[in-house]
Amino acid sequence: MSGGALEELQTLEGHTDRVWQVTWSPNGDMLASCSGDRTVRIWARDAADAARWRCAAVLEDCHSRTIRSAAWSPDGRCLATASFDRTTAVWRHAGGVWEQVAVLEGHESEVKEVAWSPGGGLLATCSRDKTVWLWEAAPGNEYEVVDVKHGHSQDVKTVHWHPSGEVLVSASYDDSIKLWVEEDDEWICAQTLAEPTGHTSTVWEVAFDPAGARMASCSDDATLKVWACRKEDGELRWRLLSTLSGFHDRTVFSVDWSKGGLIASGCADNAIRIFGEGGGSSGEPAGAGAGEVGLAVLDAGGGRLLLAQHIDTTRSFAHTMSLLELYNPARLLVVAEARGTGVSRATAHQFAQVPVPRGNWDDSQGYVSLCQYATVEARAALEGGMLQAANSGYLAHAAAGALLRYLELGDSGVGLVLARGSLAVQHVGSASHMAIDAGTAAALELIHPLRVGTCSAKLSGLSLFKVLDRTKTRCGARLLRASLLQPLRDVPTLNGRYDAVQELAQDFDVAGAVGACLARLPPDMDRMCGALSLRPAKSEATMLRRIAAMIQSFILLRESLATLPPLAEALAGARCEVLRAVRDAAGHAAFAELARELEAVLEDDVASSKNAFLNRTQQCFAVKKGCDGFLDVARQTFCRVTEQVHELAEQLRAQHSLPDLRVCYTGKRGFYLHVGGNGGGGRRGKHPREMMEEEQEGGSREEDGHTEAAPQASTQQGGGGGWGRGGGGGARLPPEFSVLQQTARGMQASTAELGALNSRLRDSSNDCLVLTEQVLEGLATRIVATYLPLLHRLVDSLALLDMLAGFAAVASGAGVKGGRGGGASSDRQYVRPVLTQGGPLALVEARHPLLECLDEGAPFQPNDTFLALNSSLHIITGPNMSGKSTYLRQVALCVVAAQAGAFVPAAFASLPPVDRLLARLGTGDSLETNSSSFAVEMQEVAHILAAASPRSLVLIDELGRSTSTSDGAGIAWAVAEALLERSSPTLFATHFGQLSELAAVYPAAKALSFDLGDVAGRRALDFTWRLRPGANDAGHYGLLLAAAVGFPADVLATAEEVVQVLDASEGQRATVYATAEAEELEAVYDVVQKLFCVAQSFGSPAAAGQQEARALQRTLRRLKAEAATALGGGEAAAAAPLG
Repeated sequence: MSGGALEELQTLEGHTDRVWQVTWSPNGDMLASCSGDRTVRIWARDAADAARWRCAAVLEDCHSRTIRSAAWSPDGRCLATASFDRTTAVWRHAGGVWEQVAVLEGHESEVKEVAWSPGGGLLATCSRDKTVWLWEAAPGNEYEVVDVKHGHSQDVKTVHWHPSGEVLVSASYDDSIKLWVEEDDEWICAQTLAEPTGHTSTVWEVAFDPAGARMASCSDDATLKVWACRKEDGELRWRLLSTLSGFHDRTVFSVDWSKGGLIASGCADNAIRIFGEGGGSSGEPAGAGAGEVGLAVLDAGGGRLLLAQHIDTTRSFAHTMSLLELYNPARLLVVAEARGTGVSRATAHQFAQVPVPRGNWDDSQGYVSLCQYATVEARAALEGGMLQAANSGYLAHAAAGALLRYLELGDSGVGLVLARGSLAVQHVGSASHMAIDAGTAAALELIHPLRVGTCSAKLSGLSLFKVLDRTKTRCGARLLRASLLQPLRDVPTLNGRYDAVQELAQDFDVAGAVGACLARLPPDMDRMCGALSLRPAKSEATMLRRIAAMIQSFILLRESLATLPPLAEALAGARCEVLRAVRDAAGHAAFAELARELEAVLEDDVASSKNAFLNRTQQCFAVKKGCDGFLDVARQTFCRVTEQVHELAEQLRAQHSLPDLRVCYTGKRGFYLHVGGNGGGGRRGKHPREMMEEEQEGGSREEDGHTEAAPQASTQQGGGGGWGRGGGGGARLPPEFSVLQQTARGMQASTAELGALNSRLRDSSNDCLVLTEQVLEGLATRIVATYLPLLHRLVDSLALLDMLAGFAAVASGAGVKGGRGGGASSDRQYVRPVLTQGGPLALVEARHPLLECLDEGAPFQPNDTFLALNSSLHIITGPNMSGKSTYLRQVALCVVAAQAGAFVPAAFASLPPVDRLLARLGTGDSLETNSSSFAVEMQEVAHILAAASPRSLVLIDELGRSTSTSDGAGIAWAVAEALLERSSPTLFATHFGQLSELAAVYPAAKALSFDLGDVAGRRALDFTWRLRPGANDAGHYGLLLAAAVGFPADVLATAEEVVQVLDASEGQRATVYATAEAEELEAVYDVVQKLFCVAQSFGSPAAAGQQEARALQRTLRRLKAEAATALGGGEAAAAAPLG
């Protein structure tokens, strides 16, 4: 520390995973650090250089999982380490060597922290199992359990000893702090600090001042609380002294008290704040941070549970909103006690929220539930710690616990029961995807169009999703949607997708065969996994729905399995890795075994039917004869009763001379009689199996007359043997008929005998359905236990193939514009992107993928883009309607398509993977936040400046137009300079001509404009939509446009006079900026960027062949000549030999 400022002295490197804690030894001569790499490193001063620290020892081979905490004994001879593997180890330092002397076991879950008592005789540990354990050190390095405390109702985050050693403090996820004291050889809870004065969310840490008179605590509620110890009625009690709020907007994870009385806090916004007793913080309250968010998304159709945990950096929870936009949940569970705050408030206006009590948001129980419901593979990953390592995962596990509990309670209204061992649990990380907020996705029309109903029918409904969507299955379409909203950043994965698209686009035979196989797949094939995982709750009311859902899932499964052999054959000659992986997945031997199991149980011709009676018959006869003897008997009864119904109808028809009497059926009413008109009826005297065969052959279409859309001029509900009139013939019904309903098309009736038969039929069909369900449940249980993980992987593979085949169809021009989703005609070139790490974003003759599909009689004007280190900021000017906004969107859409794995509409495309797409496009007020259009602009730009990095792509369209000209231009200039400092590739469209002067001041800024053609000497606008280097020189296009629309001549003349005065001052400033030094610096930037591109293109000269080495030499000579000319070296410098 020098002059009141902290300086970094040294970075200690050695750990290979997250470092969880560092702690000084009591005398300060050693430092211990513990890590997710399962090691503890001991750092000591370097003997050769006392100012440097070196790793003196590595403590390993003890813990099998993350080491979360380390604590020195008061004498500095021992170190205790607590691990997620449920154990605590004690290490002793003697003779310069560290030795493990004890392992303390007993906790049932991760040990979160360990702490020595000031006297060194006791050791306290706390755990995710909601307990606090106290251990006593005994001679011979033995440690005995003194007490186990169960006072907390949730995960215990920390334990801390009072300096006196007489009080132990624990803090928990249950929002409370508990103080434990020893009484009669037992530790009891002397006081609990909780609401109303306590924290309202998880308490992460506590710390005492050196005297032990005050205690500080930090919490997930973004506050620090200071507590003071006071004597009341002869007892010491802790009371709230102060709450430090407003300084943190996100979780405060750590707090410590210095010997000098200062409090330091560590917050999730990556800031450390220092508080003194008399003042506030050392800086302003945190700016835009919001907090850490955990998500658990249940895909009921696909049988998946997706987990995500991230830190949201904005008060609007932009990243969380983007994820919710991606998954579009039907219901959003939120913490009941936190409604109206934080993420709950941000999502309230867009999603239907369901409050769930805080007690259900238990990460420990959530983890247990996840292991119970996960498939074998997912459970192995959970137990191995793979999912937790992604982001610790505790909030995601808490969200999963609340979701699973919500389903278990059965009062959710979902009506589904989750089968244990059936969920594919996946952790969805954000590090491997481009971040696109929901507003940017909407403005770019990634999924939904903005122009529906506002322009020509050809453009109406067009979006990037529509252009690229040639998928045959719903899971393929969902993957495409996810790939556009969360494009990939991983170069090997993207190159694998490009290889597959290229192979399918070039080999039309393979592409055709693959397309034919995909077309034969059930469109909703992924529902087969969901139906096996989530089944309707068991009740008599839902029995039919359960049976239908189960049979439908088996039908989907059988149809999908039937498509696999021809698909594997079509991909037999696949060369790229992705297609070979799909081929191997489709040709897995287990699927042939599964197909045989299905064939042994299911009837060959079982299928769903829209006819009520045939559907019921299909359900009863779905299982093959011989699988269950009782089922065979029940079906015989069902057939016999059905035949008796038709025999009764034939008898009544002959007895009462009613030739138009028909038998009809509904699931609710059963069989009934229809007399008169063409109401439709049932078959006469036919076996249900015959009716099923005729249904398969497209037989009679009038078995279910009640479903026809017949006009009902008059309706009469009746019963009890009354006389009625036929709707068509006017004949009276016999007295034994009961009229159920009379319509203009006929009369619906029943008899006592038919009612008895219906009752018997219901009993027999229910028996059939119960027994059928038992057989199918046994089959479903075997499939879940044996094949479900393979089926999940198969669905993923087929979805990826479906999406990539669509990309190939777009790239090759198949399915030209006018087919599904628009598309590209054969004369529009799509190219494979070239991915580089740190290279330029280069698009040659790129086109807008949406607008080029219009084909309004003229080809779309392509434009080039080159964003690199030497040209990271493009200031783009031009008249209204010249194409500035279209160009910005064009570049963004090409980048998104490339990182989704598709080819792009251009002659050449090269780009580094973009980590974040930041855009300020369009303008408008925000009524929800009571913000003007300018306030919205400033909020968006503040977010951009906070998040922009050299790997981001920034798009800014007409910043500052919603306020005064001087303010707007000043803000736009300052924002442009800030983005230049960050080296963020930026396209900045503006009407402020002054911003073009940035190109004269900063070498990395380039001025470009949209050409208006030759407008000299005439007052006209001639749009070419072509981007060219240089600032706009077309004169005052605003005046030209005003004249074109009939602006008053006298007002226009006055405007021209004012403009001339302003032009004079503008010219003087431009002359000042345009110096020789600025031009020379720009030339240096250009040379450096070209050398960088050459290095990327040619790689290592040592590894290059002779021909490549000569090409490299020629390129370097050419660059040397260009540099000499640009820098004024002349011909002599250019002719100098290449060193």
